[in-house]
Parts: sequence; structure tokens; C-alpha cells
Amino acid sequence: MKFNNTFNIFETPIWYIEKDLPEGVYEWALDIERNVKGTQVSNRGGYQSDWIDIPNFKYLDHLRSMMVFLPEFHFINMWININRKGDYNCRHTHPGSDLACIWYITENLNKLVLEDHMNHTRNNLFKAFDVGVDGITNFNAKAGSLVMFPGDVPHWVDPHEENTPRISLSFNIIFK
Repeated sequence: MKFNNTFNIFETPIWYIEKDLPEGVYEWALDIERNVKGTQVSNRGGYQSDWIDIPNFKYLDHLRSMMVFLPEFHFINMWININRKGDYNCRHTHPGSDLACIWYITENLNKLVLEDHMNHTRNNLFKAFDVGVDGITNFNAKAGSLVMFPGDVPHWVDPHEENTPRISLSFNIIFK
């Protein structure tokens, strides 16, 4: 019997785009926190804004300029996340979206955790054949960068350990 090497298919695409932050965005985010009632969805201890009015979003053209390589799409919702020391976001996905997107207003300090969406059902298989690591990857992102991944990828944010806030803008898109 001839045995060929094992190879992986069905990789998960992750996009990482770096660009300088527009002037005033950090202050804008903190102003939202001060003036817009928050909600609790995946955050634990932190602030999540209610939906941001996308057509009137001040930095929409900046975001679009980072996404010009994508096929035609629609923004479906958008919100601010602010975590202070000890705050985190629990494991979740973004149902109904093609891509979950995070625009980092501050560095994320390697706190975004992405989980192989097949890890849930294939964990023992992956371990038995030493395929990949443990199905979990921490993702580091600089301030100003945009991270995009399929909405069905489970992810969370580990507890923030700094005395300054960790700020991001999250949004979901669907393709036309």
C-alpha cells in the first residue's frame, strides 16, 4: 500500500490590512462611550455601543478605502467596543454575516483569539494526527489595522491588562 502525505484543505481566510488612523478617531470613540447608552452582548465589564448610524459614520470612507479589494458588499451593523483593565469579550460568532470585521483604534495586544470553526467537531481528529496546534490562534493587530474573517469563526477577546482602554470598532458585512 502506498501512503501519501496528509494535506489540509478548506483553510479559513483572514484578512489583515494596516493603515494609519484618521485624526480624532480615538477621541470620537471615547465620546461615543460618554454619550451613547451601551449594551451587553459579548462584552463582560466593557462597553459596547448600540448600533452606529452607518450612512452618517464619520470614518466610513476611510474603512471603505481599506476594503477596496473586496467584491461589492453592504455594511449590516457596526458598534464600538471599549475594554478597560479586566474587561473581555466572551466566545461568539456573527450569524448572518459573510465577514466579521474589527477596526482597531488602539493596539489589541494579541488579545483577539480565533478558533478553528471545525475544532468543535474535529478536535480529537486534529489531536490524533497532530494537525495544526490546538485550533486556537491569538491574533495581534496594530492601531489603525483592520482584521476580517468569516462570520462563523468563533472568537473572543482575552482580558485587557493595561491601564489605558483597548478600543475597536466592530462591524459585519454581507456580499451582494
